[in-house]
Amino acid sequence: MIVCSGGPPPDPGVLTGLADADLVVAADRGLDHALVLGLDVHVVVGDLDSLSSDALDQAAARGVEVVRHPADKDELDLELALALAVERGASSITVVGGSGGRLDMTLANVMVLGAAALSGVTVSAHIENSRITVVDADRPATIEGTPGSMVSLLVVGAPAEGVCTSGLAWELQDATLYATSGRSLGNTLVTGLATVSVTRGTLLTVVESAAA
Repeated sequence: MIVCSGGPPPDPGVLTGLADADLVVAADRGLDHALVLGLDVHVVVGDLDSLSSDALDQAAARGVEVVRHPADKDELDLELALALAVERGASSITVVGGSGGRLDMTLANVMVLGAAALSGVTVSAHIENSRITVVDADRPATIEGTPGSMVSLLVVGAPAEGVCTSGLAWELQDATLYATSGRSLGNTLVTGLATVSVTRGTLLTVVESAAA
């Protein structure tokens, strides 16, 4: 399933292999980006305070389901879209977009990818020029990319224990990483393939394209 969020949409090339998604959910302004990317949206969710009226009109004309929430809410629109995808049986979710134009919004959108409510669901995201994958004890990650691409590991919440990596310039074996440390930032892919696993806790792998 695809969840299209706000912020600048990534290159359309990230959608390769995703065209046949059985459910596409747009989080508020993500509807505008979904239409630009040519995605066939099934549901738009959020308080609908930032999407264009033209996009909403197009959605109505296409019979897109609209799940409107009050503006005075506790959740991010992306959170609501992810929850809806889980409710409708998603086993794998790819988020497209998510930088919110504000630092706090972008950080929050990234961190919610590692929410406990998404445990058991394969979660990845394409946010601007970065590709993010959620890793925990039940969801090890295989990273593919161009040799030299930058790879960082971000800890969500409690320390991540038993972290092991392969295929990176600086490898980790049974390491403990903390959300308050920069130890796991700025690594690089040695070849086109790397692995990341953890025995306890949650990590986000962040892969950026190699410099030209």
